[in-house]
Amino acid sequence: MKIYMHVNFLEHVFGVDEIIARAATAGYDGVELRGFDVAGKEAPDRYVERCCDLAGAHKMDLVFGCPNDTRAGASEESMKRMKSIIRVVGERGVRILNVFSEAMKGAQTPYHHFEHNGSAMATDEDFTRVADYFREVGGFAANYGVNLCFETHNCYLHDLARPTCRLLELINLSNVKANFDYGNIHLNRNNLGMEKELDALAPHIGYGHLKNIVAFNHYDSRLLRGAALDEGDINIFVFMRKLLARQIDAPIAIENILTGDKRALVKRDLAYLRSVMSDILNMG
Repeated sequence: MKIYMHVNFLEHVFGVDEIIARAATAGYDGVELRGFDVAGKEAPDRYVERCCDLAGAHKMDLVFGCPNDTRAGASEESMKRMKSIIRVVGERGVRILNVFSEAMKGAQTPYHHFEHNGSAMATDEDFTRVADYFREVGGFAANYGVNLCFETHNCYLHDLARPTCRLLELINLSNVKANFDYGNIHLNRNNLGMEKELDALAPHIGYGHLKNIVAFNHYDSRLLRGAALDEGDINIFVFMRKLLARQIDAPIAIENILTGDKRALVKRDLAYLRSVMSDILNMG
């Protein structure tokens, strides 16, 4: 299983050139970057082309996180941008894009009330609209050998396993899959638990995110904070054992949403995950 580093470890202190170099030095197989220049200075296709050049120099795999907007009046421009990115990355050997539809939040609903946002407020028309958009984009991506993986992310249609499965079944393309991020699912009070969420999405997983968090749901609070991978609510050993038991060998990117200086955690989190995987494999 390949292990990638998510850009959120270092994006607030370094540019993409330094981020890629540090991920390579730390021993990661690849890195996930934003699919756009956060500074807004470069067009998306030129930006991803430059990132591909930088990653190629370090022999690193790349994933790009790509937002989309399927709403009327925005979908045409959004699709044009996505196809431009797909063409560039596909020709340069990038095989995974981590994709999102537009965010869905109730006008009077606080963002962190995840159980009321995203799929909880989605209509049949929302599912149809998003599926139609990604069926076209996914078909285009297939021509370039690119897989689109919906991140299970709160406040999106694809926040939990069941709605993500519904969306994927509507799209019905083999290269449109799921990015299973249990850290996000854990925060949603509508989640069915690790085992059921994983079982539902297992046939569709083409990529994964791995992070740890501390949530205060047991105090009826929606406060949360990031944690190192070997800390927090999620038993990473148990999660990885369940993932490997289902023979899922998709690349997985370590994330870290702690604030502050995370440079030391780049190596620490990777070493911990490798030790977990070694223990699981030695168990047989």
